[in-house]
Amino acid sequence: MANLELKTASGGSVTLVPEDGVDNVTALIKHIGGTLVNEDDIANVVRDIDFTQSLDAGGWQRLPSGLIIQWGVFYTSIGGSSANSFPISLSNSIYSIIAAPVIAASSNGVFATVESVTLSGANFSTWTESGARNNVSGYYIVIGK
Repeated sequence: MANLELKTASGGSVTLVPEDGVDNVTALIKHIGGTLVNEDDIANVVRDIDFTQSLDAGGWQRLPSGLIIQWGVFYTSIGGSSANSFPISLSNSIYSIIAAPVIAASSNGVFATVESVTLSGANFSTWTESGARNNVSGYYIVIGK
Protein backbone atom coordinates (compact mmCIF):
# COMPACT_ATOMS: atom_id res chain seq x y z
CA MET A 1 0.00 0.00 0.00
CA ALA A 2 1.33 3.45 -0.94
CA ASN A 3 2.17 6.19 1.52
CA LEU A 4 -0.49 8.88 1.94
CA GLU A 5 0.61 12.52 2.11
CA LEU A 6 -1.82 14.90 3.81
CA LYS A 7 -1.53 18.70 3.67
CA THR A 8 -1.93 20.53 6.96
CA ALA A 9 -3.72 23.84 7.53
CA SER A 10 -0.36 25.56 8.17
CA GLY A 11 0.95 24.54 4.75
CA GLY A 12 3.06 21.62 5.93
CA SER A 13 2.35 17.97 5.35
CA VAL A 14 2.12 14.68 7.19
CA THR A 15 3.02 11.41 5.51
CA LEU A 16 1.22 8.29 6.66
CA VAL A 17 3.07 5.05 6.15
CA PRO A 18 0.62 2.17 6.38
CA GLU A 19 1.88 -1.11 7.74
CA ASP A 20 1.51 -4.24 5.65
CA GLY A 21 -2.20 -5.07 5.36
CA VAL A 22 -3.36 -1.77 6.93
CA ASP A 23 -5.27 0.68 4.75
CA ASN A 24 -4.89 4.48 4.71
CA VAL A 25 -8.06 5.04 6.78
CA THR A 26 -6.65 2.84 9.54
CA ALA A 27 -3.28 4.60 9.35
CA LEU A 28 -4.95 8.03 9.55
CA ILE A 29 -7.03 7.07 12.58
CA LYS A 30 -3.93 5.70 14.31
CA HIS A 31 -2.05 8.90 13.50
CA ILE A 32 -4.67 11.44 14.70
CA GLY A 33 -5.89 9.63 17.77
CA GLY A 34 -3.55 6.88 18.65
CA THR A 35 -6.31 5.26 20.69
CA LEU A 36 -8.34 3.58 17.96
CA VAL A 37 -6.00 0.75 17.19
CA ASN A 38 -8.20 -2.30 17.13
CA GLU A 39 -9.82 -3.28 13.85
CA ASP A 40 -13.36 -3.43 15.31
CA ASP A 41 -13.08 0.16 16.57
CA ILE A 42 -11.84 1.32 13.20
CA ALA A 43 -14.64 -0.54 11.39
CA ASN A 44 -17.16 1.19 13.66
CA VAL A 45 -15.69 4.63 12.90
CA VAL A 46 -15.76 3.98 9.16
CA ARG A 47 -19.34 2.63 9.38
CA ASP A 48 -20.46 5.66 11.37
CA ILE A 49 -19.19 8.07 8.73
CA ASP A 50 -20.82 6.11 5.92
CA PHE A 51 -23.62 8.01 4.15
CA THR A 52 -25.40 5.20 2.30
CA GLN A 53 -27.88 6.30 -0.31
CA SER A 54 -30.03 5.61 -3.32
CA LEU A 55 -30.38 8.74 -5.43
CA ASP A 56 -33.35 7.78 -7.59
CA ALA A 57 -36.72 9.49 -8.16
CA GLY A 58 -37.87 7.43 -5.18
CA GLY A 59 -34.72 7.47 -3.09
CA TRP A 60 -33.18 7.82 0.33
CA GLN A 61 -30.14 9.02 2.26
CA ARG A 62 -29.00 7.46 5.55
CA LEU A 63 -27.11 9.85 7.83
CA PRO A 64 -24.40 8.72 10.29
CA SER A 65 -26.84 9.25 13.18
CA GLY A 66 -29.14 6.60 11.68
CA LEU A 67 -31.67 9.20 10.52
CA ILE A 68 -33.08 8.40 7.06
CA ILE A 69 -34.49 10.98 4.63
CA GLN A 70 -36.65 9.50 1.86
CA TRP A 71 -38.55 10.95 -1.06
CA GLY A 72 -40.80 9.74 -3.83
CA VAL A 73 -43.72 10.29 -6.17
CA PHE A 74 -47.34 9.25 -5.62
CA TYR A 75 -50.27 9.01 -8.05
CA THR A 76 -53.88 9.33 -6.93
CA SER A 77 -57.13 8.52 -8.69
CA ILE A 78 -60.53 10.15 -8.37
CA GLY A 79 -62.47 8.59 -5.52
CA GLY A 80 -59.52 6.99 -3.77
CA SER A 81 -56.20 7.37 -2.13
CA SER A 82 -52.85 6.10 -3.27
CA ALA A 83 -51.03 3.42 -1.26
CA ASN A 84 -47.27 3.82 -1.62
CA SER A 85 -44.30 1.93 -0.24
CA PHE A 86 -41.24 3.90 0.88
CA PRO A 87 -37.99 3.10 -0.94
CA ILE A 88 -36.76 1.39 2.26
CA SER A 89 -38.72 0.53 5.39
CA LEU A 90 -37.93 2.42 8.57
CA SER A 91 -37.23 0.36 11.67
CA ASN A 92 -38.16 2.62 14.61
CA SER A 93 -39.94 5.92 14.06
CA ILE A 94 -41.32 8.42 11.61
CA TYR A 95 -40.56 11.98 12.64
CA SER A 96 -42.12 13.86 9.73
CA ILE A 97 -43.88 13.28 6.43
CA ILE A 98 -44.85 15.94 3.90
CA ALA A 99 -46.92 15.59 0.72
CA ALA A 100 -47.37 18.13 -2.08
CA PRO A 101 -49.42 17.83 -5.29
CA VAL A 102 -48.05 18.55 -8.74
CA ILE A 103 -50.55 20.84 -10.41
CA ALA A 104 -50.80 22.79 -13.64
CA ALA A 105 -50.26 26.54 -13.47
CA SER A 106 -53.95 27.06 -14.30
CA SER A 107 -55.15 24.88 -11.40
CA ASN A 108 -56.25 26.45 -8.14
CA GLY A 109 -56.93 25.01 -4.72
CA VAL A 110 -55.50 21.50 -5.03
CA PHE A 111 -53.81 20.07 -1.95
CA ALA A 112 -52.43 16.73 -0.79
CA THR A 113 -52.99 14.85 2.45
CA VAL A 114 -51.30 11.95 4.18
CA GLU A 115 -54.17 9.68 5.23
CA SER A 116 -52.22 6.99 7.02
CA VAL A 117 -48.58 6.13 7.53
CA THR A 118 -46.60 3.05 8.62
CA LEU A 119 -42.88 2.36 8.84
CA SER A 120 -42.98 0.95 5.30
CA GLY A 121 -45.31 3.31 3.44
CA ALA A 122 -48.17 5.81 3.39
CA ASN A 123 -51.54 6.53 1.79
CA PHE A 124 -51.87 9.88 0.02
CA SER A 125 -54.88 11.72 -1.38
CA THR A 126 -55.29 14.91 -3.38
CA TRP A 127 -58.28 17.20 -3.05
CA THR A 128 -59.82 20.27 -4.63
CA GLU A 129 -60.75 23.28 -2.53
CA SER A 130 -64.41 22.19 -2.72
CA GLY A 131 -63.56 18.91 -0.95
CA ALA A 132 -63.66 16.57 -3.95
CA ARG A 133 -60.89 14.05 -4.49
CA ASN A 134 -58.66 14.83 -7.39
CA ASN A 135 -56.47 12.66 -9.62
CA VAL A 136 -53.08 14.33 -9.72
CA SER A 137 -49.61 13.13 -8.84
CA GLY A 138 -47.50 14.49 -6.05
CA TYR A 139 -44.25 14.27 -4.18
CA TYR A 140 -43.49 13.27 -0.61
CA ILE A 141 -40.60 13.51 1.83
CA VAL A 142 -40.40 11.33 4.95
CA ILE A 143 -37.84 11.56 7.76
CA GLY A 144 -37.38 8.78 10.27
CA LYS A 145 -35.21 6.05 11.71
